Amino acid sequence: MIEPNVVDPNAMVARLDAMLRRVLGPRVRLASMLHATRHVRVDPTQLEQVLLDLATTARDAMADGGELTITTADLEIGAGAGPQPPELAAGRYVTLCLRDSGPGIPPEALVHLFEPFSSTREGGTGLGLATCHGIVVQAGGYIAVRSEPGAGSSFEIYLPAVDAEPTVIERSGPSAGSVDGGAVLVVQDEPLVRRVIDRTLSRGGYRVTTASSPAGAITMVDGGLTYELLVSDLMLPEMTGQQLATLLAASVPAPTLLISGYTDAALGDADGVLPPGVAFLQKAFLPAGLLAAVSWLLAVPRGEGD
Repeated sequence: MIEPNVVDPNAMVARLDAMLRRVLGPRVRLASMLHATRHVRVDPTQLEQVLLDLATTARDAMADGGELTITTADLEIGAGAGPQPPELAAGRYVTLCLRDSGPGIPPEALVHLFEPFSSTREGGTGLGLATCHGIVVQAGGYIAVRSEPGAGSSFEIYLPAVDAEPTVIERSGPSAGSVDGGAVLVVQDEPLVRRVIDRTLSRGGYRVTTASSPAGAITMVDGGLTYELLVSDLMLPEMTGQQLATLLAASVPAPTLLISGYTDAALGDADGVLPPGVAFLQKAFLPAGLLAAVSWLLAVPRGEGD
């Protein structure tokens, strides 16, 4: 469900600073130049996802290290000042630009960059940039990329400006990525979903171990594996995620995050109440939503989050 709110882009970039630095790692420097004075109307969780995905793309392009610069600015389309995207109608916009110092993108790949399943990275799904494009367009904006081999890449986001004041969004728990690390066991039988969850949590700074089946998870725990959170799909080949959590809790008492297309009411008792120590995340979810759920579960003391 899309929940647009009025967002201050400068405040969002500043709030994500710590998470972005952790995603980029020690070899990539992060610099911000926040000059925008206007606000935009967008789903804040989705815009966070776009910034995190673009930062990750930049990091992967700079294997030997480098610098990522994020800038925000106001822009008047139709005012005749500088180059302007012809795809946008005249009006007031806010631009967010992520510029990296990497090797650049080959011209033959550049034209297909936002197409699903088109990736310049070995092992990449090609879905990240396609998702970013969809989110920006859905918000009434436009995203462009400029790159030359050997001269880095620049992703430029254009969003319509609004006059309203930012909406204050109260979070129910710590913000995504606010917990520094933590060991997570992921049990998921679908390879693509397992890879996405693994990548999302690893980029968020967590230490992730994955298993493709309950039997594999049980073998790991019997061999001495410990963890602070279990993330499991509800429907698994040999047993349900709830049954697996109960079985593993005898050796590793840890909270559980169940993932499913079912509603949480279908998982709990007659009143829709989940068992103690069990939380629920419904498919389909955004990476930022997964990070927020994991962060909250690891931050809440045992017994307080039931």
